Order: sequence, then C-alpha cells, then structure tokens
Amino acid sequence: MKVRVNSVVRLAHLLSITCLLAGLLLTAYLHGQMTLNENHSASSPSRSLNDSLKGFLDSMHLVERTPGDYTPLSFLDLVDAGKWKDTIITTVSMSGGFPADWVKRSDIDTLMVLVKSKRKCYCTMNPLSSYLPKYDSADVGGYAIVFVNSFRCKTPVAMGLNNCPKTDTQSVREIIEWYEGFRKTE
Repeated sequence: MKVRVNSVVRLAHLLSITCLLAGLLLTAYLHGQMTLNENHSASSPSRSLNDSLKGFLDSMHLVERTPGDYTPLSFLDLVDAGKWKDTIITTVSMSGGFPADWVKRSDIDTLMVLVKSKRKCYCTMNPLSSYLPKYDSADVGGYAIVFVNSFRCKTPVAMGLNNCPKTDTQSVREIIEWYEGFRKTE
C-alpha cells in the first residue's frame, strides 16, 4: 500500500511541476506580446488575451491546420524555416487530407522555379503520428516536386504520417522533362 501511495504522490508532484512550467512559459510569452509589438515599441492595450494566446499557440505550431486552408504557395510560406526561427518545434502539424485538385495549373510555373531549391523548411506531421522527426528538415524543392507530381499524375498530394521531402536531382530532371513537353501541348 505504501508503494502505491508513493507512486501517486510522485505522479502528482510531477504533474504540478509540469503545470507550473507551462504556466510560466505562457505568462512569459503573453507578457512579451502584451508589452512589445514587432517593432519593439509599446503596443496598444486593446490587444486581447485571446489574440495573444492564439499567437502563442501558432508560434508553437499547435493550431490545428488542414491542407485545404492553404494553396501550394501559401503552404510553402507556412513551412518556411526562416519564418519560425524562435521555436524549438521543427514540424508543422496537419490533419486531414489534401483536396483532390489542390494543385492548380496556375501554381505550376512558380513551383517549377522552386523544384531545384534546397532551402530548408519544416517537415509535416500528422497529429496521429507517434514519431516526431528530430534534427531533420525538408527542402522547398522537395515539396515543389511533390506538388508538381500530384498535378502531372492527377493524384491527391499524399504526405502520410510524417514527411520531410528532399530535392533530388533525378526527380528534378524528370519533372523538367515533363514540363517542357507539357508547355508545348498548351
């Protein structure tokens, strides 16, 4: 009986420490958001707690996102690693599937410019995944390759549970070859 009580006490102690640390982190973030704006000057006191909390959750990539909320180009902006440099989480969580015709003809020319890019960006992760890719990153070109292949094969974009697409020269060659033929038939 004494062993069970000790385990419960330890668990309660660990839980209280975790809640305290989460509260301190949230308080520090909200205080910073309420006192400074992006230009490091005094901000308006009208900024609501709700807006600050949403900003905190978004900066931690905890806002639920679905692929349908984005276009291919706004998705690339979302996963841009430079945009989120102040966070320790290097994945973007996405739930749900991509719409069947998500990549449009109007996206292809811009995506073709990006297929060779090795600029680092974040991986995607389905919330159902139990694996968090550490020390890994995706390439902008890797995502562009996935999106162009979806368009040319007329298949929905499939990211799976985790995806850190990389730019590879073989795929780039195939896509450029396809694109040259595609442009001639238009």
